Amino acid sequence: MRSEARIEERILTALSMNGRAPARLVGKIAGISSQKAYRRMRSLEDKYGIRYLAETDLESLGYLKFIILIKFLREMPQADDLRKVLEPELRIQYATVLRGGDYDLMLYVMAESNREIGLVSARLRRNTLLLKYPAEWYTTPFYEHYGFMPLRDEFIDTLRDKIVNRGSARPYQATKEKKKQIMQREFAILRELNSNGSADLMDVDRKYGFDTGRAQYAYYKLVESGILKRITISLQDLPIRYVAAIFIKITDMELYYGTRDSLLMSIIDRSDTHINRYVLAGDIATPFGVLMLMPVFGEQDLDDTIRALSEAKGMAIKSAIITTTLVGGLCFRRFDNAYSKQVEVMHSEFGMRLSGKTIYQEKQPTHGRSSGSAVIDFGDLD
Repeated sequence: MRSEARIEERILTALSMNGRAPARLVGKIAGISSQKAYRRMRSLEDKYGIRYLAETDLESLGYLKFIILIKFLREMPQADDLRKVLEPELRIQYATVLRGGDYDLMLYVMAESNREIGLVSARLRRNTLLLKYPAEWYTTPFYEHYGFMPLRDEFIDTLRDKIVNRGSARPYQATKEKKKQIMQREFAILRELNSNGSADLMDVDRKYGFDTGRAQYAYYKLVESGILKRITISLQDLPIRYVAAIFIKITDMELYYGTRDSLLMSIIDRSDTHINRYVLAGDIATPFGVLMLMPVFGEQDLDDTIRALSEAKGMAIKSAIITTTLVGGLCFRRFDNAYSKQVEVMHSEFGMRLSGKTIYQEKQPTHGRSSGSAVIDFGDLD
């Protein structure tokens, strides 16, 4: 008999991979009827405070990701003062205070060039409040390869300059800089779904005066282009003690590459909680290494994780605790790691055997409706 916990896990994974999946598809994945799946989905929304989020790939529109790390040399500003400084800078998607480790403040920033991130950093450093607090500033590119950072609604509004008018260019047409552009309808969909990933697309038609079905058509075009990767979920009500920032500095490339598989496996290692072990991971250039954000549930979880990570050689590991979120927020979900870049690397470089994948999308829509069935690998569900 399938355990209730395993069914719940399957539903949370299905919604993490496709937050707009109909109950019939979720039911197939979980091995229950459509009616039971619908009831369980609504129950889980209440139980975990689930939010539906748009996971977008704005790199195709010309944006790069950066991390700014700040170490105050004496005292640091109060959280409320920092929030007043950082919130108006729309390129900042996430900002948090750190305790322990080498830095006091961490910013996740979207910018279109190295020049623009330099201007963002300069504006912040010249702010009259921050000028009073001597600090060391470090800016590094962030090559995100696991998880994602939700984008602020205010930032989405800045995408208006990516809109092209009908006839002047085709949607998603690449410019000389290989950047894509979007139509007005696509911008409207990104804006509405970023605010509420479960928004009714017919309501979007009515709100913007589109012909019936145009919003849904634009939605599928965004998915097809890769700009909209998926609608996913975030579990907001979980007994998380804190989130830890783990900084891994590569000190010996030869030793590191000899045991890199253990680091990759630690990222995708199965979690005993309702969400993935990490909410975000990516490479950084200064210092050269990896930055990972990990939700901590138990008192020993962080120490146990650092010990496990230390099995990969040639690295120096430090951690800090996220104490106060100043801007934005994180996404806590149960992504299917079979679709992660780490699994791809384990397969291509280390010969790990890949099992069948669960399919979370139905066949392409016909006249605004989805058709077909899912191909499902139930694994050890029974």
